[in-house]
Amino acid sequence: MPEPKYFLSLKWKFSLFFGVILIALYSLYSYLAYHQAVENFTRSRLVAVENQINIARALTQSSFTTLDRFSESVSLMHEKTVMKASADEGFINSMRANKNHTEQKILLIIQLFNDHWEQWQTIWQLDNVIIYNQQGIRIKAWGQNINHSDLIFQVLSDKQTKSQIICQKKCFQMMITPISSGSELVGALGISLSLSDTLDTYQAAINSDIAVINHDTDSEFSSASYSNPNNKISWNDIHSNYPLKELTQQAVNFKKAHKQYEVRAFPVSQSQKAPYFLIINDVTEKYQHLQNKFSSLAITGLLGLLIALIFLLISIQYALAKISTLSKALPLITQQRYQAFKSTLNYKAHPLFGDELDQLSSTATQVVVELEDFQTNTQEARNLLINKTLELQSERDFSTQLINTAPIIIITQNAAGEILSINQEGLRDIHLHPDDILGKEFSELIPETETEHLYKLIKLRTQNTHQEISFSGRLNLQSEELIFIDWIHTTFHETISNQEAVILSLGVDVTDRHNADKQLIWLASHDQLTGLSNRRYFQTEFDTMLSIAKRYHEQVALLYLDLDQFKVINDSYGHKAGDELLQTITQTLSQLSREGDLLSRIGGDEFALVMPTTTQEDTETFAKELLHTLKILDYKINERSHPISFSIGIAIYPEHGKTQQELLANADLAMYQAKKLGRSRYHVYNSDFEYQAILTEQLRWKHVIERAMEEDQFVLFFQPILDIKNQVISHYECLLRIELESGRILMPADFINHAEETGIIEQLDRIVLKKAIQQHLTLQKQGNNAKLTINISGTSMNNIELLGYIKALLAQTGVKPELLIFEITETSAVSNFASAEMLISQVTALGCQFALDDFGVGFSSFYYLKSLAVDYVKIDGSFVRQMDINEDDRIFVKVLTEVSQAFGKKVVAEFVENKEILELLKQQGVEYAQGFYISKPLRNPLDLRLVKGIIENK
Repeated sequence: MPEPKYFLSLKWKFSLFFGVILIALYSLYSYLAYHQAVENFTRSRLVAVENQINIARALTQSSFTTLDRFSESVSLMHEKTVMKASADEGFINSMRANKNHTEQKILLIIQLFNDHWEQWQTIWQLDNVIIYNQQGIRIKAWGQNINHSDLIFQVLSDKQTKSQIICQKKCFQMMITPISSGSELVGALGISLSLSDTLDTYQAAINSDIAVINHDTDSEFSSASYSNPNNKISWNDIHSNYPLKELTQQAVNFKKAHKQYEVRAFPVSQSQKAPYFLIINDVTEKYQHLQNKFSSLAITGLLGLLIALIFLLISIQYALAKISTLSKALPLITQQRYQAFKSTLNYKAHPLFGDELDQLSSTATQVVVELEDFQTNTQEARNLLINKTLELQSERDFSTQLINTAPIIIITQNAAGEILSINQEGLRDIHLHPDDILGKEFSELIPETETEHLYKLIKLRTQNTHQEISFSGRLNLQSEELIFIDWIHTTFHETISNQEAVILSLGVDVTDRHNADKQLIWLASHDQLTGLSNRRYFQTEFDTMLSIAKRYHEQVALLYLDLDQFKVINDSYGHKAGDELLQTITQTLSQLSREGDLLSRIGGDEFALVMPTTTQEDTETFAKELLHTLKILDYKINERSHPISFSIGIAIYPEHGKTQQELLANADLAMYQAKKLGRSRYHVYNSDFEYQAILTEQLRWKHVIERAMEEDQFVLFFQPILDIKNQVISHYECLLRIELESGRILMPADFINHAEETGIIEQLDRIVLKKAIQQHLTLQKQGNNAKLTINISGTSMNNIELLGYIKALLAQTGVKPELLIFEITETSAVSNFASAEMLISQVTALGCQFALDDFGVGFSSFYYLKSLAVDYVKIDGSFVRQMDINEDDRIFVKVLTEVSQAFGKKVVAEFVENKEILELLKQQGVEYAQGFYISKPLRNPLDLRLVKGIIENK
């Protein structure tokens, strides 16, 4: 190939190109840096000038303050002189003779200045003092002659001190103060200071020139102070270039005699325009320093660029030598003269300073080596390709088999939503043949009601980026069978070909889980035994019905039903007979209640019926019909008939209460009155009726509880809790009793409700805490590390003082917090979730543990269980006591156990009443058991002779 006619070496091209670029960039950088520095210098000067303005005004105000203090001192001395003279008989006679008290008081002031003028002039640096009478006529003057006439009459009229700066031949700070004696205006006192002192003080502090201009009259400075007399410039020099208005708005630069000045004017006082301060700053050296700095920077930078270009030229020359050698050797490759190529190139890489050209030479040499072996390697590569093809075919067959046997739905669809493929699991769930599903739109499998799912799919198809969405819904099938699917949709692209994106849809059949969740939701709002709504659901629905009644001005009736003698049946025939009775009662109530009525079981033997849009007359008719129906009902237990009856309390909205709490309370009072009247009857709440019997009963129990506290009749019993796996007693629950003088033991069911109603439950909590800690210390002295469980009521949980009491008890010597477990009920924890969460976190921080009692009653605790940092969960005994005969109870206990353990909680089962229940609990993985089969509560926790759980298993 012939060389070009005009040849310019690469080294000069690169050098010129990079040189121009570097110079341009450096010039731009220098310009921007200089511009930024100028801006910074300007901003700093603005701040400096504003500080100088503030200092000048502060010094001026300080001088006015000095005049004000001097005026106050003169007024005080004048008052004292008047009071002293008033005690002199001669002065009194003179006052009576002259009958002009004011002139006498003026004379006293004049006498003061005559006596002290020279001293005061020296101390206070005064230039002028003038005394005026009540008419504003000058009486006496000391010092320089200054005219105050413009301000004297304002002071005498307003009776207020006035201050002003005036400029005549010189500038003065002037203050005129009214002179009063008692409530009488005697005259006025004018005091003046020279402004030159203030200017000198400013100049000494700031080392900056300052002058005063009176623009209305003067053409020169009225007063000035200079740091250097040689720097003097006249007002005419400045004013001829800049008007005063421009000088007051901002600082301006002024040049004179090769010097740079910064000038700024501002009013001496913000309350008056003239005179003005004029600040003159010599900034010549600062500007010169800025210029010199950037000149030095520019010269240094250009020298650095020149040196860099020289090194660049040398480096390029060295590199081009290698390129020239390589260009001579490369044609030998096309001639297949590989050995000649190696000899010409003769490549040897430097061990430390190799570069890209060395890499290029090395690569060229390696290419030649590879070309020599190309024929052999080509055949080997062909054989390897055949083997890889066979392997890929095998992997594809495996992937196809895996997709078809996967227990999930796998569907692919294109960007238009057409189904491209579906696996065997998908065909089984959809119940269609491949020919019937392939080519159809995927949207046909989704119900039209799932608009959000359809919207997300459309959005996924229109986006080119990799996205993933998930949705839970059901399949849109022709059959009535409901199949619920959890879908995950994602997009992927072919990496080899340019095919359009494919959407991969994975679905998991969650029909069983959906049905289980639906059952759990039902259990959360209903009583398992009767199928009626529970207390929590009742409270929510009752509030809703009251809101509707309030809006439409309707009446709502609340019937509070308490089953008579239910405890007798439970105790005599067992819980199974009691449960059957409750189911029978539920069936009767459901048949009699109207559609739209709210019927709930809100307690063990307590029911509530809410009847909307009714009257008191209709409600009483219903109550009579219900009592009659129960009366004629032939209910038998062991072939013996038992009468069934309710005591019914009735409260009507809005006559007997406007809130749920008021209506429940009043209906409860009415129910107790019905019981008092002989049971099997109803009673309508009457606000005029005195429910004395109820109140008397409450007061009686309050007296019993308070007397028990006074005489220390409260005792603790300890019920063992069995570690099922290890067959040892893990810990004890502390149970409160009242031991009367007669030896009779009162159980918690006898007095706890009354303690809550009378508001003394918190005191009982403190008694339990104190006695439990005492027992803990006793066990420690005996070398026993048994844990104790201590119950805390929901009321105390909201008491912020409880934590302090617990801390004080735990601070006692010998107490081990890790052996103490505090226990709260599920209802109180959920109802007061914030308080429960705070108490649990604070108590566990002290080293103690927490247990959640009566778990599963409302089932709402599943939502809160993960947030409450409890260590133990106690399954409510209503689900445990019939596990051996009730399959539903066994399933429910298993679900509660698995959920609790999934959250890391240990499970305790209550009401374990026989060996069969204990064995079932062991099979289900429950860790601890508590109940009469294990042991009844013990007076002495170490007396384990009758504890069956460990004796029968040994």
